[in-house]
Amino acid sequence: MKYGVCLPHHRPLATRALIATAARRIEELGFDGVWLSDHVMLPDTPAFQPRRVFFEPLALAGYLAAATTRVQIGFTVLVVPYRNPVVTAKQLATIDQMSGGRLTLGVGVGWVEEEFAALNVPFAARGALTDEYLEAMRELWASESPQFAGDTVQFSDVTFAPKPLQRPGPPLLVAGITPRAVRRAAELGDGWHPIRMPAADLRAAITRFRAACARRNRPDNLPIVYRTDLRLLEAPHTPHTPFVGTAAELGEDISAYTAAGVDEFIFDLAVEGVDSAEAWLAALARLADAILAPSRG
Repeated sequence: MKYGVCLPHHRPLATRALIATAARRIEELGFDGVWLSDHVMLPDTPAFQPRRVFFEPLALAGYLAAATTRVQIGFTVLVVPYRNPVVTAKQLATIDQMSGGRLTLGVGVGWVEEEFAALNVPFAARGALTDEYLEAMRELWASESPQFAGDTVQFSDVTFAPKPLQRPGPPLLVAGITPRAVRRAAELGDGWHPIRMPAADLRAAITRFRAACARRNRPDNLPIVYRTDLRLLEAPHTPHTPFVGTAAELGEDISAYTAAGVDEFIFDLAVEGVDSAEAWLAALARLADAILAPSRG
């Protein structure tokens, strides 16, 4: 089993100092990946105020390529329609090269309509744009003579180098739990990336994902990479909420979700009560003690 941690690069606790320290500690403690989320600008409303600080993930991924040596650098998730796909493909290829092939690209269509408006991207077209952009990026990464003729992206008679170190490109995890998102993962993904689901619902959704893969002659073992908030407590939480509780309860939750079909976990520790750099780093250390030490002897 692999375990990753969301980098604390957003919300009020995010600072340059914490980001640098957190990246090193995630790797030093033995976690498998450090993961980045994506927003550019958010509505100035109370609901979004906790996320008003948000460091840009592509820039941070380049930093992580230099600041770490072993951990996977992942996106959970990069909102594909926000950026020009040719430029994004170049940035990601560069990061994959400079990290030694450690990039994993979790992708999504986005959900904040006001953010789309601010970026002059049509919200209603976000699914179609995501599909086209992903196909264009894969063509640029894989082909020595890339050509693409989409509704919004066209190129031919061009060169594109360097390619990503990982061939034909970094692993692509498609996020989302809607029927279209599950189909997109089966059609275009190297895995599915569900977020915050009850175990029973997740098990049923994984069954649908596997069936969608079978209909498209895709591999039957594409990985399921699951992200959830996590809060480790000293005393049992009643009534029990998955991934909120003691180390023993956390172990039971991991077992239940593993049985449902999860291959890798990503934990977000920036939850209730974790409102400072010291609290976040302490939560990270407790998580390592709870799951890494027992599982790895």
